Amino acid sequence: MKTPKVTPMKIVVQVRLMPIPEVASALQCTLRTANDAANWLSGQAHKAGRDLA
Repeated sequence: MKTPKVTPMKIVVQVRLMPIPEVASALQCTLRTANDAANWLSGQAHKAGRDLA
């Protein structure tokens, strides 16, 4: 049985967040942390010779 070919997919979502002032800084910190993690993972994949795009 053949293994099906996996086609890479990029999903982009644009949202407008309107947090109350009390949570805006926590949300910004969370988003920055998530972005840093994604950048790190992308770097690791690049080092391993895998393109995630």
